[in-house]
Amino acid sequence: MTVLRYIWRGVLYLSFFILVAAAVAFLIGDQLGFAVKPTVQTIDKVPFSAPPLDVPAADTTYARLHPPAVTNPTPIRNVIMIIGDGMGVGQLTAALDLAAGTGYRPVLPQMPVAGLVRTYTADNLVTDSGAGATAFATGYKTVNRRLSKTATGQSVRTLLEQMRDEGKATGIVTTSYLIDATPAAFAAHVDHRGETEAVTTQMLNAGITVLFGGDGGTFPENRLRDATRNGYTLVRSLEELAAVPDSARVLGLWDEREGFESYGPPLPDLVPRALAQLDRDPDGFFLLIEQEQTDGAGHANRLDLMQEGVLEVDRALRTVLDFAAADEQTLVLVTADHDTGGIGIVQGYYQNGEAEIRWNTFSHTSDWVPLLAAGPGAAAFTGVMDNTDIPRRLATLMGWANFPALSAEAMP
Repeated sequence: MTVLRYIWRGVLYLSFFILVAAAVAFLIGDQLGFAVKPTVQTIDKVPFSAPPLDVPAADTTYARLHPPAVTNPTPIRNVIMIIGDGMGVGQLTAALDLAAGTGYRPVLPQMPVAGLVRTYTADNLVTDSGAGATAFATGYKTVNRRLSKTATGQSVRTLLEQMRDEGKATGIVTTSYLIDATPAAFAAHVDHRGETEAVTTQMLNAGITVLFGGDGGTFPENRLRDATRNGYTLVRSLEELAAVPDSARVLGLWDEREGFESYGPPLPDLVPRALAQLDRDPDGFFLLIEQEQTDGAGHANRLDLMQEGVLEVDRALRTVLDFAAADEQTLVLVTADHDTGGIGIVQGYYQNGEAEIRWNTFSHTSDWVPLLAAGPGAAAFTGVMDNTDIPRRLATLMGWANFPALSAEAMP
């Protein structure tokens, strides 16, 4: 009996210790903003068949209900694509609905055209940023972690390369480090997004006019010398950027922001400079803008940081739409490469002024993502579409017969 008594006491002491440790972890995590609140989830594993890799034509039964084939009487001079990394419908809903309660009036809901985008890859229902951005950049599906190569390893032409060869200026502005998967997919072709040396080399040799993003320790001195030889002026602050004439190629490499995984000045501070510089080209331009914090915050289940990222996208979009309204030849597209976190508002009574938020995961989901469009040709981006449809519809609007296409460029 004595032995059993000791065992029983030991179990009680251990249980008490576990409860206390869990309570302390909860309180500390709650104060630091970590996602520690338990949620009730039902997890089922179910069999499924892979989606078709070639999206079939519209069912003839409903063909007459579809809008006319994409045509564009108004010439498109400029294309601006804004990607909120991980910014699914749930993130937009939570961030903007809660912000509206504070009196903020976003412009994202004011975009005149909306659609939904499916994001599965060549081998997975759930995409990473590499495969997702490759679909946007090339019109081809690929496997996760591959950049602008097909599932069989063939390099494929990107929108940025096509625009450049059409004589247009090109630019990339991101709050992530510059060679992260999303921006890299528009300028590099590698089997794995972790091939940072090859990505850096290809990006600096791609003839891009404006490159703004985080350093992230990925630009050693030899690569900076390469950038200088390629005609780039290196800047590391807004003050240095202001001193550079907007006729020069510019490489902006920023330090990490305080507090979270984002780099450099806010997008509303960078986008006006990028627009002014790219707009000097009489043939027009292509500009990719990415907000990365929406993804990092989704992975961390941090509502405050996710909302901050979405509102930064919204403020940058306001600048872009002001430009597009004055220009009248600029197509603006806003979308996401995937959803991160699976967030949702599950309760929000006006009377007590408090909303309950639930996250479903710390990872990506297969949820469809939003596509918002404005400007000439925007009507082509309605309905439910595949992520590869976006560059293909754009190619039709631009009158390109040679896109999508395998790439003829030699890759280091």
